[in-house]
Amino acid sequence: MEYPVLVKMIEAHMEYYQAFEVEDLNEFLESLKEQNILQELSDRVLEENPNIQLAEPEYNTIRFPLGEYKDKNVLIEFCDAVTDRGYHEGDYKFREQPEFLAATTLHKGPQRTMGRSYAMLYRWISQNGYSVSGLPRNSAIDGFWNKENESEYLTEIQVPVRKE
Repeated sequence: MEYPVLVKMIEAHMEYYQAFEVEDLNEFLESLKEQNILQELSDRVLEENPNIQLAEPEYNTIRFPLGEYKDKNVLIEFCDAVTDRGYHEGDYKFREQPEFLAATTLHKGPQRTMGRSYAMLYRWISQNGYSVSGLPRNSAIDGFWNKENESEYLTEIQVPVRKE
């Protein structure tokens, strides 16, 4: 199912992030059902930095720092918006994410079928007078934590763009 594309501004925000080298993104995300290392990371960041909180509304992404979405042998960054820069840094870091214009679409269903939604979005970008201007990312809306059936999972795909 293809969803409409919306071009919108993503607001500037502070975020913590950690990089992960992932052999299989689908297996990595599936493993979070049993041991949610991303939730454990969030809990640790907040514990080590009591002066910050998660942003409201919550906003986290999986970003692809090498510039392309792929699901095998991929480097990802898990990013979570917070209210301020923290001071304790180890395997995670803090950075200011500036405001950016993004072409976005929704993907309904499991991660393993997301490649089709990415391909559709990139096709739309090139056919509508935009060019890619930053790193693609996914922002999960519904997933294993609140839906029993993966056909109900919902993810917003965001690709930074500029008008040609």
